[in-house]
Amino acid sequence: MANKIKALFVYEVLGRPPEHIKKALEEFIDKLDKQKGLKVENRKIHEPNACEDEEAKDLFTTFAEVELLIDDLGLLFSVIYNTLPASVEIISPSEIDIKNFDLSSIITDLTLKLHKYDEIAKTISIEKAGLINIIKGLQEEVERLNGNSPKQVIIEENNPENRENSKVETKKNNSKKVNKKDKKNN
Repeated sequence: MANKIKALFVYEVLGRPPEHIKKALEEFIDKLDKQKGLKVENRKIHEPNACEDEEAKDLFTTFAEVELLIDDLGLLFSVIYNTLPASVEIISPSEIDIKNFDLSSIITDLTLKLHKYDEIAKTISIEKAGLINIIKGLQEEVERLNGNSPKQVIIEENNPENRENSKVETKKNNSKKVNKKDKKNN
């Protein structure tokens, strides 16, 4: 028992409906308790509250305080990596002795996790840039087919006041072109 670590974890959840996020948090804590090397000593799940942010007014938030008894420092870091708590407070022991080998292992795991996140972020960034280029190309092609200057349309669309007007103008321009073609064909 001397090697075990007691820590207080805080987990936050945002979602809806309020009953669902509370139940999901309870199930999450139950799964933690079933993991080898972990024991939930105490838990307190707070009642969900509506978000105060106007953009998220239909969402609710809650949090849980979970006191865990953990077999060793490596497992503590593993729980942190894999569950991403909002905060962690080590309650006991007041001092932890660790061998260089064990510390190196923990640091290597952290490094691997950070590299994985970095790879995902870079992939998403590259994919986003590619999608933006495709969208711009499609927009230019549509405008070319409509006979409008792509630069003019992009500027108009970026101005919120002109978005609706530019759509109306484009519709009017398209109907004029159709009318001119019909007159030529007659």
